Amino acid sequence: MSITLNRPRGKKNLLGGINKIYLIPYVRYSRSQITVVDEILTAFPATQVFDYHSVNTNYTENVDLEGGSVAWTQSLTIEVPKTKITSTIYEFVKQDYRAIYIDNLSNIRILGLFNGMDCSITNESATDKSGFNGYKVTLTGKESSQAPYIVTLAGLSITIAIKEARGCKDLNAGLKTVYLFAYTKYTRSQIVLSGQELTSFPTTTILDWYSTSANYSESTEVEGGDVKWNQNFTIDLPRMESDSEVYKLMNKDFRAIFIDNLGNIRILGLYNGLQAKVSSTPSSDKASANGYSVSFSGLENNQAYFLDSLAGVGFEILERFNYVFEDGCNFVFENGNNYIFE
Repeated sequence: MSITLNRPRGKKNLLGGINKIYLIPYVRYSRSQITVVDEILTAFPATQVFDYHSVNTNYTENVDLEGGSVAWTQSLTIEVPKTKITSTIYEFVKQDYRAIYIDNLSNIRILGLFNGMDCSITNESATDKSGFNGYKVTLTGKESSQAPYIVTLAGLSITIAIKEARGCKDLNAGLKTVYLFAYTKYTRSQIVLSGQELTSFPTTTILDWYSTSANYSESTEVEGGDVKWNQNFTIDLPRMESDSEVYKLMNKDFRAIFIDNLGNIRILGLYNGLQAKVSSTPSSDKASANGYSVSFSGLENNQAYFLDSLAGVGFEILERFNYVFEDGCNFVFENGNNYIFE
């Protein structure tokens, strides 16, 4: 359409959103194997694609100038619910992809057509049950033109190889329990793994750490050609007092274990440990929090490993006998009983 002509009125059906996502491991093809005519992909090698379920998907592309040439930055984010030990999402970062999406207006477009798309992953659990619990996968790439359209998948000999089972509706986010213990360096033979599960660890006593709020996230980065996982979690501790020794957390490294509201048990800082940073947050009014925020961060070669159980792997929980009241006060009673008052 000539830019000098009057723009025709668009249809009233302007539904946004993406209906389906298909991912394709990137294979480099010659220009003669790929044909684009008037922004429509008309020829592509026979390919099988993977139908990927996402609870939320968004796509953007932006155009800018690089070295005098037009470059289109394509970005696709998919949210995959429910972190679980059987998930293989972590393997996505090992290769590049092409992606095809079908939006709610039935437009079919292909991303990363010539150059492919890099993958990065964030795994997170929000502070409350209504938040998101799972993986966010972001694919980004640059092309010399916008994402071409496809008339039909079958017309290009693109077939759907696998349809992923829809995820469970139980997507409660949030961390239920956090355990901390000092970092001790062990040999590789002392830490036993099976896939993404930690199955054996030297006998260790861990401390159940009371927190009014806790959240966790991990994300990928490429360092020296290798994929690394940034692991971060934060706990909020109520009530600042002169005799508090929270600041001592900064004097050593830690490992941490959390149990989320889906029952997943995961360990952080398994090989390299976690460093702590402490900040105090005096409240501006009576309704606000008054206490410490402790942030732990570490870098590992793998996502946080799962555990089937604490005792079965080698962890013992240190019993503490504290009364904890709603206002954050706590003290130890002579009889050693432990209660939490509502």
